[in-house]
Amino acid sequence: MRRRSPRPRMNVDRLMVLAAGVAVFFSMMLARFESPWWSLIAVVVSLDQMQAAFTRRSPLAYVLRKTGAPLGQAYR
Repeated sequence: MRRRSPRPRMNVDRLMVLAAGVAVFFSMMLARFESPWWSLIAVVVSLDQMQAAFTRRSPLAYVLRKTGAPLGQAYR
């Protein structure tokens, strides 16, 4: 009987995608039901993601690395 390997921890790459998705989702919900100004959060998140795609630097990635999240392929 084969032993299952333990489930790998979320790495910085996957946590970045998760955080961006959650931020954009809540931003759009707040923009729909409260004020359109909440959509600015989605703009900031998308600009950060675009900048991180080219430079491999992101404030969120820095914080995640300091909290002990393992690096993924994109931030090595």
